[in-house]
Amino acid sequence: MLILFYLITRSTIYFWNYLFNRMDKIDDADNQSSLKESNESINEVFSKSTNFSENSDVNSMTDAEMKILGFKSRICRQHAQKKFAKFVTPKDSPIYSMTQKKRGKCVIFNHEKFENNRESQRNGTNYDEKAINETFSTLGFEVKIYKDLKFNKIIEVITSLQNENHDDCDCICFFILTHGKIGDNVSAYDISYPVQMIWQPFNSDNCISLAGKPKLFFIQACRGVTSDSGIQGRSGIDSDEMTYVLPMTADFLYAYSTMEGCYSFRDTNKGSWYIQTLCKVINEHWKNYDMLKMLTITLRKVATEYSSQHDEMDKDKKKQMPTFTSTLTRDLYFNSEFME
Repeated sequence: MLILFYLITRSTIYFWNYLFNRMDKIDDADNQSSLKESNESINEVFSKSTNFSENSDVNSMTDAEMKILGFKSRICRQHAQKKFAKFVTPKDSPIYSMTQKKRGKCVIFNHEKFENNRESQRNGTNYDEKAINETFSTLGFEVKIYKDLKFNKIIEVITSLQNENHDDCDCICFFILTHGKIGDNVSAYDISYPVQMIWQPFNSDNCISLAGKPKLFFIQACRGVTSDSGIQGRSGIDSDEMTYVLPMTADFLYAYSTMEGCYSFRDTNKGSWYIQTLCKVINEHWKNYDMLKMLTITLRKVATEYSSQHDEMDKDKKKQMPTFTSTLTRDLYFNSEFME
């Protein structure tokens, strides 16, 4: 009886071992096949950039296209996780180090005209471009201007910047000048897309050479159709030893020309309220004030000094309230004397 039990037990163990080994081999084969198919899809899509039809929208992308974009992001994260960031600012420093060889790039996506007049022409936006170029060149940035790009070209620029080595740079800065919609969608020449697609490639997982460095994003665009009538009233660094850990979403600044759901005003003969005010404030105060203080001054000036004049009653005598969200972990000064 014991011998029979022993034989049955051994046979059962052998059977399950055989079955599990078979399943592992099948899974391995499936995974390799799936990975091969995914890589082929990625190569096909990204070698051509993302190809959309004339009137398509990122929000109407197929599930497969969205998965491919997500897969590419995961590959970037996996690659980044194998490296260590080289922090240039000491862990307990209250101020960002801004003493690298280069200040960094300031990228302007300026949209004035749109395909087949699907959006109204943004007259006056070139005044904003000029003001940004002059101001941020003064701050030491290498300004790059891109006009009326299609979405796939924007992605090409972003991907190229993501893959650059920014070790010798203090920070990076973007301006998106375009039409916007509720839900933080902005317009390229041909389609609308979520503005998050601009900054997500630069978090510390996806762009390790910018880890621990300021990443600034300024968006001049409407964020809805609501207007604001306002209310009257009376009136020296050892970077080799820096091994601290930061969240991958740290060191970002997202600055919007208006609140969620609201209009953003632009003077066709002078430029937008927000960008023109921002550049004037920075020109006046950058040697003494940090970025967030200058933004606060900008918000106050736009909120109190401007009121729209428009032929349409629902857009006349309206106000605008800029806003920003910051995960900056230190004060950001463009005057390197603050680091001495």
